[in-house]
Amino acid sequence: MSRHSLFLVLLALLIPSFSSAASPTIESACKDFVDPNFCITSLQVVNGSESADLRGLAGISLRLAVFNATGTFAKLETFKKTTTDAGVLNSVAACEILYRNAATTLQFAAEFSASNHFDLAVVMYGSILDAPVQCGEILRNGFDVDGRNFFYLMLMAREFTSKLKSS
Repeated sequence: MSRHSLFLVLLALLIPSFSSAASPTIESACKDFVDPNFCITSLQVVNGSESADLRGLAGISLRLAVFNATGTFAKLETFKKTTTDAGVLNSVAACEILYRNAATTLQFAAEFSASNHFDLAVVMYGSILDAPVQCGEILRNGFDVDGRNFFYLMLMAREFTSKLKSS
């Protein structure tokens, strides 16, 4: 089983109320996404997503991104204890900073969205999109999958928020 699939399975186990068919809102929101299956599956497993509107799906995506970032940060802390290589430790330290600051940036995005400043929320998401992918490419060891998942979840929140901005 790939790490990408494992992430989705873990989401299904951690968050109850998985339904087999996506709601029309989820299907519509995810149809043009880079990876529609990831988008649909990630949202489907969240209780209440089947009745959420686009704004609700943006919020769910944001919460999933925060959940992923928090888990990845904890994983970085554990990984740091397994190596003495100065270069790797330096990379881990940089990634810890990026993930820790991502939580603050995501909080700003949530506040801007809550106050209907969707354009500023989109800017917040855009400011951190590259960080998880860069950390994953530098460290590997599963962080590439974690980074891709975090990237996709932030991208989902950003795309849904962009649609709110233009509606």
